[in-house]
Amino acid sequence: MQYSERHTKPKTTMKTAIQSAKLTKSFLMSAQEGLFLVSNVGCSPSQPLFSAIVLPDEGREAQWRQIVACRANHRLCHLFKSPEDYLKVIADFSNSFQRN
Repeated sequence: MQYSERHTKPKTTMKTAIQSAKLTKSFLMSAQEGLFLVSNVGCSPSQPLFSAIVLPDEGREAQWRQIVACRANHRLCHLFKSPEDYLKVIADFSNSFQRN
């Protein structure tokens, strides 16, 4: 598989995520407005380095600068329909972790 093929077909890895991929500027610019974007890294699953609603096109440059400022760029991220969908995943994760 060539490099470009790997990055044109993002994986869905987190349960109920619409899409999961490396957080690049092109990924952000191509994301659908209104989806919830969350980085895969942070202090804990409930405290990611970056999380926000994907802004309209005119706000994406500023949003990209925020992503770079918190060093979430080029790290795995996930897109969800809403913040509530993400919180459900976190709750499921916490519940399954506590049971084990």
